[in-house]
Amino acid sequence: MTIPQCKRCCCCLPLRPGLLAWGYFKIIVDVLVIPFLVYFLLTSILISLSGLGHSKHLIWILLFAAIYFIIFFMFITDLVVSIMFVIAAHKKNVKLIRAFYIYSVVLFILSALLILLGVIITIVKGLPKSALICSLMFVGWFPILVVQGYFILLLRSEVTKLDAGSRFKFVNNSTEAQCMMIRKENDAVMETV
Repeated sequence: MTIPQCKRCCCCLPLRPGLLAWGYFKIIVDVLVIPFLVYFLLTSILISLSGLGHSKHLIWILLFAAIYFIIFFMFITDLVVSIMFVIAAHKKNVKLIRAFYIYSVVLFILSALLILLGVIITIVKGLPKSALICSLMFVGWFPILVVQGYFILLLRSEVTKLDAGSRFKFVNNSTEAQCMMIRKENDAVMETV
């Protein structure tokens, strides 16, 4: 099975400008979401420290605080790496774009696992209307995972395109000599065949 190569982002924008728009969008979302995560993290920590809950509820509050902390760390990391990606995409730096691609795959897997953990906690804890909560979590987060998967595919296409664009071949038919240049990072290697 081969992974398809995309030439355009969302069927209308060229690939690199579309990925740049996605990078700027991610930066804006991260900047807007981080304050809410800080609020929820501090609230759950204050509730657990104040001793308002029973010891049975304290474990769940600490578990939710740990989950909020993981999500907060993911958003902070995503903000930093998205800024790195935007700079790399402007400079056409294949190494940094590839690093962002690997990060995106790891983030996709981690997001899916956190969603699954949230569903399991909701079911195990036996919250009222847990079926409704689980279905809302699925309906809310599944499209986000699909979009993340699509942009991972676009990133892979861009890395492949930039790798292919850094190789070219010159054939001199008059002397039957071939010259091939392979650009690696900032170095150029010349081969004569």
